[in-house]
Amino acid sequence: MPDCNSVLKFFDNFTASEVIDFNSKYLKENPVNKNIKCIFVSSLAWTHLKANQTKCLKRVLHDVLEKDLADDINYVFLPMNTSKSAYPSEGFHWTLLVLNYKKQTFQHYNNMKPRKGSVDKFYEETRIL
Repeated sequence: MPDCNSVLKFFDNFTASEVIDFNSKYLKENPVNKNIKCIFVSSLAWTHLKANQTKCLKRVLHDVLEKDLADDINYVFLPMNTSKSAYPSEGFHWTLLVLNYKKQTFQHYNNMKPRKGSVDKFYEETRIL
């Protein structure tokens, strides 16, 4: 098993969408709690949504939701990537938007939260959704 440093060098210090999707698939197939049902949306959905690529978005988001969404779903996980083009000084950054389907609320997770009193620009992007 490679150590963490060699994995980071492999991805050039960037967590690729394939890694995000692999972990999502793993969590889907190996749930922590089998009574909590979740949908894991492809990491590409956010990219297609921001680029207004409706055909691709339909394939990676709508088709998944139409196929899997049911009354017994608890959460929908949507990884979001902010590209270098949006914030050149910060590079790439992943955050996670989670829909609590039963409560019809969203929670946004960002491990690089801004200082108190400043705006979380990654959270602001969730308003697109």
